[in-house]
Amino acid sequence: MGYLLYGVISTLIWMMLLMSSILAHHSAAYSSRESLSPRIALALSHCLRRTGKLLAIINFVLIILACVFQYSNFYDRCFCNSSVFSRRGAAYAVIIETAAQAAQAKTAWIGALVLACTSASIFLVLVYLLLDYSSIIAITSVHDDL
Repeated sequence: MGYLLYGVISTLIWMMLLMSSILAHHSAAYSSRESLSPRIALALSHCLRRTGKLLAIINFVLIILACVFQYSNFYDRCFCNSSVFSRRGAAYAVIIETAAQAAQAKTAWIGALVLACTSASIFLVLVYLLLDYSSIIAITSVHDDL
């Protein structure tokens, strides 16, 4: 549940920062006008940017704390492992893992690794395709002339 909350908050932060960027671009494009709209867009852009960054810092600290607690076995207690929060009196704790559960966990790990590698590869391909090599060549030729 904690990781799902982390993902939702991260998506909200991403949307806030994207909207901040769009509003800042709008206010810069129409800054020559003496109307109220560009000033409101700029103020809202600053507010969204600062709030988004503050939420990102809080989200970062919380996910690091969750990982530290998880890897230090803080949650490895009978109360936490037994579904007490959702099942109340009918809670139970799984003590011995079956072979089917271990195989299911291994399959999930492999699937997550493949998805992570695929998305990283697609990002690298897109960066490679969108990179403007003519400006890089011009910059390096200027440095070679020095």
